[in-house]
Amino acid sequence: MATGDLIGWLNADDYYLPGCFEKMVPFARENPQGDVLYGDYRRIDLEGRVLQVRCELDYDLFMLKYVPHLYIVPPAMFFRRLVFADGNRFDVSYRYALDFEFVLRLALKGYTFCHLSAILTDFRVHPGSTSVSYKNEVRQAHDRAVLQHDEFLRRVPPAVQRTTLLALRGAARAKRYTLKALKGYYFRQWSEK
Repeated sequence: MATGDLIGWLNADDYYLPGCFEKMVPFARENPQGDVLYGDYRRIDLEGRVLQVRCELDYDLFMLKYVPHLYIVPPAMFFRRLVFADGNRFDVSYRYALDFEFVLRLALKGYTFCHLSAILTDFRVHPGSTSVSYKNEVRQAHDRAVLQHDEFLRRVPPAVQRTTLLALRGAARAKRYTLKALKGYYFRQWSEK
C-alpha cells in the first residue's frame, strides 16, 4: 500500500527519531545505487529509556550471513520500491527470523546495501520481545535460513555443517568486534546515551 520511492520497516514498539527522514532522504538521493539503506539506532527499554547507542558498520556479506543476529535492525532500514516491485516478499515460514531471512535473500540476490552513519531509530528491547522471549527459536530459524541460502554451507557434508557454521560464526563475530573496536564504537555506545 506504500506509494513512496522508499519504504520503511517499523515494528509496533519502535520509533523513528526526529530528523530520521530529513537524514535518510538526502542520503538516498546521494546514493542512487543503494537498494537497501540503513542507519544506526538506539536500544531502548520498555519505558523508552536509552540503554545503548548502536553505531553500525558498513555492509559486509560475510558478517550478515554469519553474525548470529541481524545487525542491520529493521526499524533502521529503508528499501527502494524496486526491491518489492521485483517480487521480493517475506517468507512467513521464518516466523522468528523473517527479517533476517528476507535481508539475507536480498543480499545474496545482489541488491546493494548502503549505510548512513546517523542515529535514525529507537529499537525497543524488553522481556516480551521476540528476540528475548524466543532466543532458541530465533537461533534455529536463523540457522535454517543460512543453511537454506548459503551456497557454501550447502556444499559442506551434513556431518560437519553445524561445526562449520559455528566456526564461521566465530570468525564473523571476531571480525565485527575488531572492526567496531578499531572505529571506537564500543567507547561511544555507552557515552552517547
